[in-house]
Amino acid sequence: LCHTLDKTVPLILKEAGAEIVISPGLSRKKRLVLLPGILAICKEIKCYQPDIVISIFFWTDFLTSLCKFMFCRKFVLATPHLIHIGGDPIPFGKSKMANKIYELVNRFSFNSCDKLICICEHDAKISIERYHLEPEKVHVTPIGIETTNATSKKTLHDHFTFGVVSRISLEKNIDVIIKCFLQVVNICQHQLKLYIYGDG
Repeated sequence: LCHTLDKTVPLILKEAGAEIVISPGLSRKKRLVLLPGILAICKEIKCYQPDIVISIFFWTDFLTSLCKFMFCRKFVLATPHLIHIGGDPIPFGKSKMANKIYELVNRFSFNSCDKLICICEHDAKISIERYHLEPEKVHVTPIGIETTNATSKKTLHDHFTFGVVSRISLEKNIDVIIKCFLQVVNICQHQLKLYIYGDG
């Protein structure tokens, strides 16, 4: 049972042969709702009795964690709850109060779940330190390019092109990519190009 508000995740799961259930309680008129969301999650756990509940979004992490302390404890507690984060959890909003609330909600969710799944060691380390998690609770499932079969390129052709496909936002560190690329240009002394694709 996977809870997410990302529209692309259900499509990927459906292509992999999963049965998709759209939860009516997790959103209403594009606004997230607290109690209906909790009730919907509990109802689904009762109905489908899944082996694992996975949440992939800040709000669904929180709602599923709240289920353990409010309704249907025997159903929810018996079902492992995994939280999957796709990057360093950077706070929403710019105010100190918004950041504080974000930190508290994440701390509650991450400490309540059975396992936190990160996509790299960097994010795992940050989560362990920031939210005081036991290292055994955090699991890394790496994503990206398989490099074991890659061979080093001894000759560099002119107009060698690098590409980045990413959401252009603060946590993606596009500025670091540009600075690194400048160093590569200075070292190689070749005609290089860097293309950045993404919205933001």
